[in-house]
Amino acid sequence: MDLSKYRALFVTESREHLEGISRDLLALERTPGDRALLDNLFRHAHSLKGMAASMGYESFALLSHKLEDIADVARRGVSFDQQAVDLWLTGADALTDMVGLVESGREAEMAVPAPLMEQIVQKAAAMLQQAPPSANATQLRLTPVVAPPPRPPPPSTAEMPTPSRSETHTPPLLRAVPDPARTTDPSLPAVAPIPGARTQVMTAVAAPEVPNGTLTMPAVSAREWLLTVVIGEQSATPHVRAFLVHKRVSEKTEVVDVTPPIADVRRGVLPERTLRMRVKGALEPAALESLVRSIPDVATCTVAPLAPAAPTAPAPGAAARPAAPDAAAARTVRVRTELLDELIDSVGEIMLARARLRDVANRLDDADLIDLADEFTRLSQGLHERVMSARMTPVSLVTDRLPRVVRDLSKKRGRDVNFRIEGAGIELDRAVLDELHDPVLHLVRNAVDHAHEGNAERVAAGKSATMQLTLSATRDRDHVLIEVTDDGKGMDPRKLRQAAIAKGVISPEAAEAMTDQEALELVCRPGFSTAETVNDTSGRGVGMDAVRATVEHLGGQLLIVSTVGKGTTFTLRLPLTVAIIRVLLVSAGSAESVYALPLMRVDHAQDFDPGKVVLSQGMRLYPVGDGLAPLRDLGDLLGWPVKAQVTGGGVVVLERQYRPLAVRVDRILGQQEVVVKPLGEPLASVPFLSGSALLADGRPAYILDVAKLMVVAEASAAA
Repeated sequence: MDLSKYRALFVTESREHLEGISRDLLALERTPGDRALLDNLFRHAHSLKGMAASMGYESFALLSHKLEDIADVARRGVSFDQQAVDLWLTGADALTDMVGLVESGREAEMAVPAPLMEQIVQKAAAMLQQAPPSANATQLRLTPVVAPPPRPPPPSTAEMPTPSRSETHTPPLLRAVPDPARTTDPSLPAVAPIPGARTQVMTAVAAPEVPNGTLTMPAVSAREWLLTVVIGEQSATPHVRAFLVHKRVSEKTEVVDVTPPIADVRRGVLPERTLRMRVKGALEPAALESLVRSIPDVATCTVAPLAPAAPTAPAPGAAARPAAPDAAAARTVRVRTELLDELIDSVGEIMLARARLRDVANRLDDADLIDLADEFTRLSQGLHERVMSARMTPVSLVTDRLPRVVRDLSKKRGRDVNFRIEGAGIELDRAVLDELHDPVLHLVRNAVDHAHEGNAERVAAGKSATMQLTLSATRDRDHVLIEVTDDGKGMDPRKLRQAAIAKGVISPEAAEAMTDQEALELVCRPGFSTAETVNDTSGRGVGMDAVRATVEHLGGQLLIVSTVGKGTTFTLRLPLTVAIIRVLLVSAGSAESVYALPLMRVDHAQDFDPGKVVLSQGMRLYPVGDGLAPLRDLGDLLGWPVKAQVTGGGVVVLERQYRPLAVRVDRILGQQEVVVKPLGEPLASVPFLSGSALLADGRPAYILDVAKLMVVAEASAAA
């Protein structure tokens, strides 16, 4: 069977489980012994084991199984201590590496590190020794009237290092144990009852206990049986064995019902490694049990008679009304991101056609055509919103990996950090999130490495030894703000100036002229770093400049606020999407040249009044609010010949963090929603162009990279 087509699905689902493991382990460190978290760990490991076994990845399945053993013993009341957490994290890292090998097609290279496996096995054995006697529940058998022949001995437990759930617990439907506490144990998994089985099982629970722990059920005339089969732990593919059991039994007798459904078994779903079938026919229980036990890897097989289900009168009208589906059950489907990208491109073309239709309708002044344009506009806007909604992804895609990073780095540096994530459900375009992982990761690591004073220093300064580090995401109209805030030592503008001068980043004169806010922005200069030594996290001066470049490439802004001794906040102001944006269209240098300025970077636009221009030290300034902003000509910045006299046009005020720039343009053409298209060579190498768009009238427009355009303006002004 060719399993290569399932490789991508295995990689995706494995990574989801591994991220869940990391999240639950970090939560367990804060709340040791949390039963729900232990159950989650067990389920994650069990699912990983089943998926790997079905794909034939034996090393992956083996390591998952051994980690599952530790979680299973811990669920019986044994302490899940720090050593267990560390082993699980190390094991999860090894599984992550194996997933990477599978993704690259090198699954044959997968191997479990021998020292790690030995430590995990030893830890599981040590925890098993601490398990309380009550953890081994009394087995309870349901004996049918027709006694089966002597059964072969069960598989030797010596082959399995730790007891499995199938060995220590009876199947859930037959758990009529004499211990009343077991009947209310919330840890027992809920299993959907098989029709017709409920009455007899409840009778068994209510029956009096006999000394040897065996209950005898009265004979019934119905030829229906409950067949419960548990697949042994030694089977690497229990769902395959369960499917074989179903096939063999269905060939000999009628199968009325199966739990779990056989379609789920085909997909590898087999909770508790247990298959339950309601069968009826002439086949005797002894022959049925003998048939099942002839199949390899069957650990236990129980055949119990069932009383016929009592007919119940349907409610009025119920016979003609099918059962309604569960409205709360969400149904999802995995879609390749490339397909979503192609879909958004198609929607962009529809929006362009909508704009052209609107333009034609207005020019012809045809009422019917205008109504059609209005209807087309409404439908296309709805389609656009739905497609964009499909592309939107929670910020948790980026943030879920960060708690583990903070935990490992803080332990390595010997510093206590309390890391909180807020607003992880806020959604962004997947294309934006794909670019955000490295910038956000760098900000978080920098906080632990640079902002934390050290436990002793914090206590001496009157602070808690534990630094508070928070990553929050909030929605601000058509933007998302991601803030990384710490209560560490903050950044000192004076020291930043001194470090920049020492490293040759700026001259002493330039440092003297800087404001404190401009000094904070020095951390984003290439080659700048305040670290005294270079380590695996920082000190090379190649971090914050990359963060700023990535954010501005996405059309966003990086804002910095810091107070000495109080802490620092880095804010990433990001657009919801980069596929379809609103722009301000302007012309400059030539009537045929149209440029688009992303509206998110435009503060406002107004008519140009030459009488308001102020000259100061050879620099032209223009009134903006209560102050003055440098005034530059867009045609000049783009390399067009400068006109001797400029008397008309407009002024567009661009906002770059804390210092606006006034740009004179020949004409302001208005706003429009455009689809961003990438540029090919040689235009892709032009520094101030970020993309292109096709306008409603068929003309092309170049989308300007405002951040780089302002760098050009500052450089030319300094010259």
